[in-house]
Amino acid sequence: MKHAILLLLLCTCLGASAQITLDETYSNAGHYGGNSSWQTLEVVHFELDGDKFLFRDNENRTLKFYNLDHALWKSISYAAATDMNPNYNNANIMYVSQHLFDLDDEIEFLYLDENGNQGSVTQVVNEDGAILFTANDEWPRLNVSVPQNQQPIYTTSEGTFMILSGWEGDGNAYVYRLPGALQVGIEAGPVGQMSDGSSLLVYPNPTSDEVRIDYALPQGVSSGVISIYDTNGIEVKRLNIDRSADHVNVSTREFAIGTYLCNVQTILGVGATNKFVTVGQWGTNAR
Repeated sequence: MKHAILLLLLCTCLGASAQITLDETYSNAGHYGGNSSWQTLEVVHFELDGDKFLFRDNENRTLKFYNLDHALWKSISYAAATDMNPNYNNANIMYVSQHLFDLDDEIEFLYLDENGNQGSVTQVVNEDGAILFTANDEWPRLNVSVPQNQQPIYTTSEGTFMILSGWEGDGNAYVYRLPGALQVGIEAGPVGQMSDGSSLLVYPNPTSDEVRIDYALPQGVSSGVISIYDTNGIEVKRLNIDRSADHVNVSTREFAIGTYLCNVQTILGVGATNKFVTVGQWGTNAR
């Protein structure tokens, strides 16, 4: 009997481990991928097109975007950007977005490069490779890209992925699918007040129809987003906010019955966090 129980426990453990599965391997996309360059694979969230894998092919000065099923979606060359050190492809890419640097639906991003005593350059590159902006000898010293955190684990609209780079000599990036979800934050106090000045107040709570979210942005910040997540860490709603208003109204009629977390995200990071509960006639099945 004891042997049978041990065998059952072993099988259970093996079954749980098997839930972490290799989903895809991206050749030469690991941190040690390129020759004299740091290749990276990460997940970015676009305002219109949602979550994509991004392979920063620094060796070929190209950004390659893939759908979450790993099919190639789009490639963008930044060969026209200023290359201050052609022998070492360590330029940085930040704020890959669609509606940040202009208001069309194409992709733009911030490009940074430097070469010691020769100075630095900051540029905005358009989807067609055109340079929209150049600031010579100017450099953003704080590498913040929210909600694109360049982290190894991402909860997306199609599940949670972990990205690992091969060790030196192995330039591949390995994408694993995880059974759970990444914790989206730590619950704040009753009114979601943070020391940075951001705040969130959600009411009525519980709700069966609509919530009003009163917000305050951090000091010195003019815009951001409010993100709403279910308890699995899946983002169900994203709202752009700025200082022209102090609240947003959100219909919860399409939300399943359950608990939801919401937070303020700005260039400073994740700020105030709060939660609310949906109940009543408009909710569907509990999650």
